[in-house]
Amino acid sequence: MPDAFSFRLLATDGAARRGEIATPHGLVATPAFMPVGTQATVKGLPPEAVRASGTDILLGNTYHLMLRPGADRIAALGGLHRFMNWPHAILTDSGGFQVMSLSELRKVEDKGVTFRSHLDGALVELTPERAVEIQTLLGSDIAMQLDECLKLPAPHRELDPELSLPYRPYHRHQRRLYLTPGEIVRVEVEIWPTSMVFRKGHRIRLDIQPRDGVGSASYMHYHADYNTGTNTIHAGGDKESYLLLPVIPARNA
Repeated sequence: MPDAFSFRLLATDGAARRGEIATPHGLVATPAFMPVGTQATVKGLPPEAVRASGTDILLGNTYHLMLRPGADRIAALGGLHRFMNWPHAILTDSGGFQVMSLSELRKVEDKGVTFRSHLDGALVELTPERAVEIQTLLGSDIAMQLDECLKLPAPHRELDPELSLPYRPYHRHQRRLYLTPGEIVRVEVEIWPTSMVFRKGHRIRLDIQPRDGVGSASYMHYHADYNTGTNTIHAGGDKESYLLLPVIPARNA
C-alpha cells in the first residue's frame, strides 16, 4: 500500500461537501459512516459483512486496546489491520472519551491521565505522547490526539481552581448551579485541542450554541431539559467576552 495521505474535494452543494480521503489502506468517501469496532471488532458482524454494507473505515479504541490485548501484542501479530482481518482504513481514537465516561476511575493532571483499569484495577497512565505511541504500534491510518470530552451546560460551570489552567478550564461537575431569570454569569469553555494549522491570511470563526454538533444538529451527549429558553451572550465593557488562542513559535531549522 502507498504511504500517501491526502484529501480531495469532489463536489459541493451549498454547505454540503463530498470528498475522498486517500489512506495507506484505501480510499474513504466523505461524508462517511464509520462503524465502531471498540475492541478490534464490530460486534455481531464479520469483516466481510461490514465491508459489504459500504463501509470504508472502522474505528478502534486506544484505551480498550491498550488494556486488552495490548498494543505491543497487536504490533507483534502484524498490526491492527491484520489482527482484526480488516485490510481497509482504520481510525483510532485517543482514549479521551474514556477520560469523561470513566471519570470515577481516573485522575487528570496537566501531564495526562491515570486510570484504574476497569478490568483488574491496575493503574495505567495515558499521556498525549503515550496515546500517539500506542496508535503507532496499532498501525492505524488516522490517529487522534489525546483530548478530554466535557459536558458543559451552564449549570456545570463551577471550576476546579487547582486543576484549571489559563488555557484549560477544568470543571468539577459535582453540582448544578441553576440560573435565575436575568442572572448574568461567567462561563469558561474549553476548545478541544486540534492538529489544525492556521496560516497567514486564514480566518477563524467561532460558533457558540447550547448543544453539541453544528447548526441544527441534535443533542449528542446530554438532555437539554435544563437549558431551555433564550441564551444571551454579553460582550463589551465589564462583561468582555474573548477567545484565547495559543501561538506556537516557528522552529529554527
